[in-house]
Amino acid sequence: MGGAITLVLPRWQIDPRREPLNRFSNTTTLGALKHKLLDDSYTSSLLESGEANYAMKEAICSIIGSKEIASQTDADLDTLEENTDSIPRRRAALEMIVGALTRLRNQNIYNFFCVVLSIIALGCNVPVQFWSLLSGMRLLFSRVWTINLVHEIGDEVSRRKSSDWSEDVGFCVADNKSYLSRITYMHAPGIEGVSDEPPKINGQFLHTVNNIQVPLRIPAGTIKVSEGY
Repeated sequence: MGGAITLVLPRWQIDPRREPLNRFSNTTTLGALKHKLLDDSYTSSLLESGEANYAMKEAICSIIGSKEIASQTDADLDTLEENTDSIPRRRAALEMIVGALTRLRNQNIYNFFCVVLSIIALGCNVPVQFWSLLSGMRLLFSRVWTINLVHEIGDEVSRRKSSDWSEDVGFCVADNKSYLSRITYMHAPGIEGVSDEPPKINGQFLHTVNNIQVPLRIPAGTIKVSEGY
């Protein structure tokens, strides 16, 4: 009989300085998660649970077969952002199985694959009822938690500044206008007691949109940005 298979977590998902109940969900591990999400390339992190639990992955493959589940090479991972097909669907499903097992052990563990799926689900506007079902199965994080995470990531991105960012601010004003381009006269004989000029009727209108675009440059130090809303 083979030995027991243990569940291994990537090192960043554990803070050993905390007490056992708070080792997985705290400011340190959350900061590490956001750092990974903000990384320029985090493709290898999508498969990290399966790679860390090699014995478990091999045990699952021995049951379902290893077709198209071989571990990805570095070259494959580098192309993931450009072509998601570089990860076989069955390999992604295996990562989902390991992620679900991880969160069944402790729902507060920040499994990276489940986090990414939760963010994608938020972007796809998954119905709340279906989200609740997936969250209860530990396949996704809760919708409220995911929204808060996305807000925090957005705040972090807004605080970053690259050297090639433009400091120009512009505004555009659009005004929908309808001009009477031509007046049509009704050629009819004058009526006694009424002006001899022929009466006017509606002519043709020209519908236009006037745009004005003005670039603005704000001198440094003239505007102070405070945190909060």
